[in-house]
This record gives sequence, C-alpha cells and structure tokens, in this order.
Amino acid sequence: MRADDEGWRLFRWAAAAAGTVLVVATALMLGPWSGPDRAWIAADAATMLADLVAVAAVALRVRRSRPGPARRAWGLVLVALVAYAVADGVWTAYDIASTPVPYPSVADLFYLLAAPPALAGLLLFPVGRGVAVSRARVLLDSAVVCCAVVLVAFMVLLRDVFSSLGSGLGAAVNAGYPVLDVLLVCVASLLLLRGGAARPRADLALLGLGFICYAVADSAFALVTLDGSYESMLLTDVPYIAAPLVLGLAALAPPPEQPGTPSARARLLSAAAPDLAVLGALATTLAVGGSEGASARLVLLVVVLAVVRQVWLGWENHRLRVGLEQRVAERTEENLALTARHVHLLESVGEGILGLDADGRIDFVNDAGARMLGSTAAALVGAPACPRLHGVHAAAEHPVAAATAAPGPVVDEPLCALDAALGGRAVRDAEHGFRRSDGSVLPVEITADGARPGPGGRGRGAVVVFRDATERRAADRLKSEFISVVSHELRTPLTSIHGALHLLHDGDVGELSPAAERVVDVALRGTDRLTRLINDILVVDRLESGRLPLDLADHDAAPLVAGVLAALEPVADAAGIALEAGPVEARVRVDADRFTQVLTNLVGNAVKFTPRGGLVRVEAVVRDRAAEVSVTDTGPGIPREAQETVFERFRQLDESDVRQRDGSGLGLAISRSLVEHQGGRIWVDSEPGHGASFRFTVPLAASASAPVPGASEGGAAGGSTQDSAEHPAGGPAAGGAGVGRTAASPAPVR
Repeated sequence: MRADDEGWRLFRWAAAAAGTVLVVATALMLGPWSGPDRAWIAADAATMLADLVAVAAVALRVRRSRPGPARRAWGLVLVALVAYAVADGVWTAYDIASTPVPYPSVADLFYLLAAPPALAGLLLFPVGRGVAVSRARVLLDSAVVCCAVVLVAFMVLLRDVFSSLGSGLGAAVNAGYPVLDVLLVCVASLLLLRGGAARPRADLALLGLGFICYAVADSAFALVTLDGSYESMLLTDVPYIAAPLVLGLAALAPPPEQPGTPSARARLLSAAAPDLAVLGALATTLAVGGSEGASARLVLLVVVLAVVRQVWLGWENHRLRVGLEQRVAERTEENLALTARHVHLLESVGEGILGLDADGRIDFVNDAGARMLGSTAAALVGAPACPRLHGVHAAAEHPVAAATAAPGPVVDEPLCALDAALGGRAVRDAEHGFRRSDGSVLPVEITADGARPGPGGRGRGAVVVFRDATERRAADRLKSEFISVVSHELRTPLTSIHGALHLLHDGDVGELSPAAERVVDVALRGTDRLTRLINDILVVDRLESGRLPLDLADHDAAPLVAGVLAALEPVADAAGIALEAGPVEARVRVDADRFTQVLTNLVGNAVKFTPRGGLVRVEAVVRDRAAEVSVTDTGPGIPREAQETVFERFRQLDESDVRQRDGSGLGLAISRSLVEHQGGRIWVDSEPGHGASFRFTVPLAASASAPVPGASEGGAAGGSTQDSAEHPAGGPAAGGAGVGRTAASPAPVR
C-alpha cells in the first residue's frame, strides 16, 4: 500500500471518530436526560477533549513535516490551538467554580491572541505553482473581503449587540471576534482558490472550515448573550467543539504530492472576490440604511481599503508591465543575435541546407545549396520541394530501386527522401538526383531527421542537408575500375601459381622431400586464402555499386539448409563440432545462391568459434510474416558493445586472433548486404559465455500462406547424433567470412 493511501485511510478513521465525539457530546448536552449542571459539564469536557485532540494531531503533523514553510505554518497553527485550549481551560475553571465569567476576561484575551499566529500560519502555507501574487496581496484582499463581510453582518445581525455594549474595552473585544474570525476564513478561502492542486487541498479546506466554525460560534454566542437564552447558549458549544476537531482533521489530511497550477476559473474568482464583496457591502448599506456612528466608520474603512487595493493593483500591474517589456526587449535582442549567428553558420558551410515547412515547401536554402542547384535562394523559397527538386529521377540513382525496378525513369514518391523526412522518418546518406535550374540532374547525398509533430499533430517541417556526390561517384567508378583491373591482373598469375603448386604437390614433376611437401602445402593454403580475399573484395564492390544481380525466386528453405550443412559436415567433423537442423518450416523468395552464401558464412563462423564438442543448430521458422533463419552455437559469445560492430567490414572481435582464425573480416559485412538486398535484416543475440545466435530474415514466397508440410526437420547433417537443445542467445567473436563460393566450398572465415 502506498503512503498516501495509508494516510487517507488514517484520515477517514479520524474523521469518523471526530464525528462520533461530536454526536455524543451534542446528545449529552441537549438530550432530555441531562440537566443543566450535567449539560455544562458535558460541554466543558467535550470542548477540552476536542482541544487536546487537535493539539496532539497538529503536533504530530509538525513532527512529521520536513523543515520548510509547511512545517513553520503548522507550528504557528499549533500555537494558536494551544491559546484556544488555554482560553477554554480558563472558561472551564470559571464553570467548575460556579463563578460568573466576567467580560472581558482572561479567556477572551487568549481567544483573541490565538488569531495572529493562526493568520501567520495560513500565510506561510505553500500553495500552487504559477501564483504570481505576494502574501501581502493575499492579506490585503482578505482584509477587504473581511471588512465587507463584517459590515454586512453588523448591518443585518450585530448592530444591537454592539449598541448594548456601549463603548470601551468590552465593545473593542466584542468587535475583535467577528473581524478576526472572518479574516481567518477569508485568507484560508483565497489560499484554497490559489492552491492549484489536482483536487481541492483538503488541509486548507478543513482549516477554513474550522475557522468558519469559530466564526459561527462567536456570532451565535453574541446573539444568545443579547437574548439571554440559557438553552440557546448550549447550542453555541456545538461549533466550539467542532472547530478544534476540524482543525485536527486538517493536520491529518495528506498534502498533495505536487502543487499544481490554479485553474483559470479559480484565478478569476480569487481576483474578483474583493470587488464583489465591496459591492455587496455597499448595496446592503444602501438597502438597510445607517449612516450613524459605527456603521459609517465601517463603510469608510471598506471604501479606504478598496481604494488602497486598487492603488496596489495599479502599481503592481505597472511594475509587471515594465518588467515584461524589459524581458521582451532582452529576449528580442538575444533572438536577433542568435538568428544572425545561425544564418552566418548556415551560410558558411559548404553543404547545401534546405528548410521545409509542414506543407513540403522550401522556406530556407543557404547560398551553397542555391549554387549547387544553379539558382538563387529567392527563386527557390516557396517552391514545392519534391516536384521542384526530384519529381523524376532514374532508378539507377537508388541501389535498392535499381535491383528491383525496371530500367527507365521512375516517379515514385516513397523514394523521395524529402517526403520521407516530412513523414517522420530519418534519412541517412540517401542517394538521389536533384534537378538543377537548367534541367540537368545533380547527384546528391541527403541526410535529414524526421519531422516531429507540432501542436495539434501537425508537422513542423524538416531540415535537409545535401552534398554534391559527383566527385564521390567518380571516385567510386575509379575504385571499381581499379579493383576490377587489379583483381584480373592478380587472378591470372595466381591461377598459374596455384596450378604449378598443384603439379608439385601431386608429384607430376617428381617426388618431393617431406620438407618440400610442407612448403608446398603452406603455399597452396596461401593461394587459396588470397583467392578467397579477391572474391570477397569483388563481391563488396558489386554490392556497393548495385551491380550484383539477384535471381529472386520461390524456394523451400529445407533443401537449401540441408545442402549447406552437408557441405560443411567434413569441416565440422574435423573440428569435433556437431551440426543439427531444427525446424525448417518456410518457403522463401530469395536468390538461392546468395541465400546459401549467407548461411554458409554464418554456419562456418559458428563452427570456427565453437569449442570442440560443441553444437551448431540451424532453424528457419515463419515469424511476423517473414522467414527467420537462426544459426545458434555454444561458443564464447559476443559482448553487447560489439554486437553491431561485428557486421562492419574488416572488423574482428579479437584483432590479435586473425592469424589463428584465418579471417579477412568481410564475411559478416557481405552477409548483411546480401540479406538487406533481398529485403531482410540480420542481427545477433548474445550473452558472453552462453553462445551466440545469428539471425536474419528474408521474405516469404508469394504462395507461402502456411508452413511447408514435412519440412520441419529439413535434413540434419549426417553424423550429427547429439540431441538439440535451446541455447541462450549470443554470438561468436566476429570479423568477416569469405564469400562468393558454392555451398561445397571450404568453411568461411569471420
């Protein structure tokens, strides 16, 4: 149970107990079974009990409160309750002694002395956020409302009471009661309106209710004193008993967890309350009449306080307006300086920068961008971005589109990076062609963050950065030509060297000594490794340039998986590793050779990095409308921070282990490119020490509405006798695998 729930449960129990005490005390005082003496004893006992309970509850609240304004406020309320308790004790002593209570008495002194600390405590209470008025303003507003209410009460109810007391100390004390009571109620009410909590502040509301009880009791006591009714005087003890009980409940009410902001209605009501009270008081005076003595002085006091309040408001509004104007001027100057700085930065960069509004129109372009597009900023601003810049572009400008679309011009909005950015998607180094003013197409690379929604869900637009890709494309062509030439020039002598070494190894030119055979074996392995490295480099180049053809067709995954496991079985047996096929229940649309190439890389890596006696398991299942292929091993695993970098080119998890593992660091990078070009994705799940699970997805075949029957165990590799077991997700230490070979080629390297 949360602390606030526990606090409210305690509060409800305390409220029930307080209500019970009040009902029992009222019954003992006013019931037919109680005589006059018993009634007074019950009233005094109940009042003292209520005072002690309230003092204990507020003392507990002070003890539990953290140091700060709230604790000081409750401390002052505690002082006020102690003064009330002393006054009630003096009154009870007079009753016990059967001595008439003089007026004014020591009890009246303590009753009146309780008001100042109570008032100070209320003004110290923390209220909600956004309360711009000062505590002095709250006190002034409360004083205006208080005097207006006292004026109305005097004109309607208390005029006879004051006139019967005449002048002097008695009249002053009698006037002090309603003024202080109403002032406390007004302050509590205004603070409650400005409390700003999600629901009304129970503590402030109960404090106000407690002071209302005191105000009602004091007014009723004055009236029954004037009337001289003994029985009615007992009725005034009921609110005297209720008041401290309610104040004690206020101390037990849990405070709000966080102060809120007052609602507009609450702010309006708290601001208008003094004016409404003054109007009501003056209207009552005109209706009832009374320009003599005390009533005239009260009217004058109300008018003076109202004028002082208006002057205060005028000065405060003037001060706020001057401060606001100064802040606006400062912020305007700061914004102008910041804008000038940003414009200077944008104009200084060498890349083009476009600003797009929510409707996809150009609302900013820097000088570099305008020069690249062969235009001026003034001519570009306001134009629709996508139709103006690349409404028509060649499919060859987008590698994925080039692999899947027919040749020729394409008008395909999803390929527009500007639309993608406006739609909320991030764009990173997307290759497109921007149409220049002369009609030529400028190859560019685009980077943009997705537009974020503004107020009401409407987009805010986007910022697009683009750079001229002409030189990079020329460099890529030169690199591709260089790689092709170098690879061809290397392959020709390498083939001759490889053939000559095979002749030596097979003894076609004579028997070799054992030492010579070892040297020839080392040379043959070196030429094989060099051949694989050349093939890997060629595949990487073709993938980057989009020149790697894909023969997409529908295939059952089971035979493809079985072929890979059968081809790698000799390598696994030599390493003491068991190969196993789990469920293979998918029919996929892939390039069979490239699918086999990826799977060969992953299984070969798993075999290489799994210790002797381990297990490599392959599965292919349908998940989320795609085929998910997993290769799980029982190797050392991959640290979390390296699970993304293993797919980078020439990256090995342990660079010092390259010679032992015989890897180039290209295999996983090539595998990722092949998977992505076939419409899937690849990733690794791993926990160090608990093996690895490399997973990739490929599209399902068009006819694959259900798993292929009878393909659940698609061809486990022969000789694999170990039972399968699920292993925690994890990944082997990584680098790259040799690719560009058939399933029967040697195990790739990571």
